Amino acid sequence: MDDTSWASGQHVAHKVGAVFVGFNIQEHPKLGYRKEDRIDLATAWDTDIYQGAFMGTAILRIGEVDFGTPPWRKGWRGLVEWSLNLDCLLQGIRADSEWDMMSYPDGVEWALFHRTGGALEVTCSFVENAARAEAGELHDRILQFLHATILWFDSNYPAAVRNAEAKEYWERLKLYREI
Repeated sequence: MDDTSWASGQHVAHKVGAVFVGFNIQEHPKLGYRKEDRIDLATAWDTDIYQGAFMGTAILRIGEVDFGTPPWRKGWRGLVEWSLNLDCLLQGIRADSEWDMMSYPDGVEWALFHRTGGALEVTCSFVENAARAEAGELHDRILQFLHATILWFDSNYPAAVRNAEAKEYWERLKLYREI
């Protein structure tokens, strides 16, 4: 692992059985540096918090199938945006939704989660294979990821968490401090 990963020098991830959820922070693909280290996070625009700072590659692996960031968009995912999409997916899992869809930024890509009993069948616009995950296991891995993410922000970037422009984002993510 390189030193751009954001937790203890490792990819942030929780792997039990077949589900792996994580994120790897990298330099901004266009700027060539980590924007969060060069801007005032307490007063930055909400778009800088959502998808400008904390850029990288999302990881969502179920079995051998990777539903994370598409290969042609590596480095172009925002950690806050990824976390909020996972929050929406988690709400759908909790509500026993029959279908949930997660879109990918700046493109037409998507992942579809179809509930069949206690499992979710996952298909994706840019992956040939489908995968199946137990709904409870996917729920738990996402919950653990969001918990670790908000604690990481609290410890490493408290100015970002205090940003009034991004208050709506943090209100949603702060719910995961206690699990």
